Amino acid sequence: MPTVYIEYGFAASPAISQGLHKAAPVASEKLAVSGVAAVSAAAPGGMTVNGADQNVARVTTDVDIWLKAGSGTPDPSTAPRRVLLAGGSIDLLVSAGHKIAVKALD
Repeated sequence: MPTVYIEYGFAASPAISQGLHKAAPVASEKLAVSGVAAVSAAAPGGMTVNGADQNVARVTTDVDIWLKAGSGTPDPSTAPRRVLLAGGSIDLLVSAGHKIAVKALD
């Protein structure tokens, strides 16, 4: 089954936040990918430095997907959104409470 893995963690510094995570993730989950949106749990309460979020969500996929992050229930069927290709991974800065939504690339 096509799968997306999401790991929530904290960045070591807001200046170099992407790709430099502190320790192990504080939460992780696995989403099944299909033609309809699959939505993650909310990002855990976060760490901030001088009011800037340092929450990082690492999204890794084994299938081509549309990807959207945001508050409420993000809809990966509508722009703006990202494409993430099979075998890819991306680190996103996310606010506490935000979610990641994915669906198969159409």
